[in-house]
Amino acid sequence: RVAWHDGVPGAWRVWWVQVDVDAEGPIDPVMVSAPRHAAGTPSLLAMEDDEVLVVWAETWLDAGFPHGRIQSWRGRSTAETIQEIDVQWPTPSLVRHDDETVMFFRDHRRPWRRTSVYAVRLDAHDRTRGEPVRVGRANTEHGPRPLGCGDHLWVGSPRTWDTEVLVGINVLGDDLQKRVPEQQVYQWGAHFAVTDLNCSEGSV
Repeated sequence: RVAWHDGVPGAWRVWWVQVDVDAEGPIDPVMVSAPRHAAGTPSLLAMEDDEVLVVWAETWLDAGFPHGRIQSWRGRSTAETIQEIDVQWPTPSLVRHDDETVMFFRDHRRPWRRTSVYAVRLDAHDRTRGEPVRVGRANTEHGPRPLGCGDHLWVGSPRTWDTEVLVGINVLGDDLQKRVPEQQVYQWGAHFAVTDLNCSEGSV
């Protein structure tokens, strides 16, 4: 399965296709996002029932301020709203941990002055379970990159430091709370716009 977003600024759409290597001729993709809202980059997660869960954000301006929603879709006829957000690029991302699905996303919530990354578990119906937990700052356009490794969840998030951009790495437990203070990857004069994590023998 493949999902992507395509379009022009202000009119991005999320598309989906199930690839059949034995099919003859082109395969027509299906648009799964709402046509009147700008859709962000989707995140996919393979589930145990041979289905694929897809989440993405749809945003718009409300009285001049960014507002939107995070949508989930699992091949059903319509997508479902699972989270309201107040930031232009929430960039949700999915990861499996302890046989459960955890979603990370960016949002701007009081009392924090800057955009932060939040974590929340999803239930069997792909709806959020409990209130999202703030993990740390994530005030760049690029979203968090989560990873299950060993007994913990790890998440890397680009964020500003004065005029530069570093990567904050946080280690979370089963309650989605930090196990240690944020670790930072920093180099003078650098702008780490994106991040990626890899697990090897229980270490990141």
